[in-house]
Amino acid sequence: MNDTMQTRVASLLTAAIGVWLLFSPLFIGITGGALISTFITGGILVLAGAVQYFWENTLPSWVGGATAIWMAVSAVVFSMSGALVWSTLAAAAAAFILAMWDGVEVEHVVQRHHVHA
Repeated sequence: MNDTMQTRVASLLTAAIGVWLLFSPLFIGITGGALISTFITGGILVLAGAVQYFWENTLPSWVGGATAIWMAVSAVVFSMSGALVWSTLAAAAAAFILAMWDGVEVEHVVQRHHVHA
């Protein structure tokens, strides 16, 4: 897989995680602050994935990584349990891994273009 394709796949997967978070309240009982946090983090991940898809820059990856960390912390802050905690932690781990994978790859692409330019 070439560098640009890898970045696009990671971006689409990040956006897909965000979409899951936006629609997960339909399947998992979420209320209060956890619901608001889930909607906000889902929206941020969709936006970060979409921006990263079209813009080869590490900033959306940093935003996605920070959002993933917040998701993991929010599981404790909002005392989540059951399916909600597992969904949140799985989404956080996947988003964080994708952010790091995408960020490193984008950095390689940017460095290679600056060296050849």
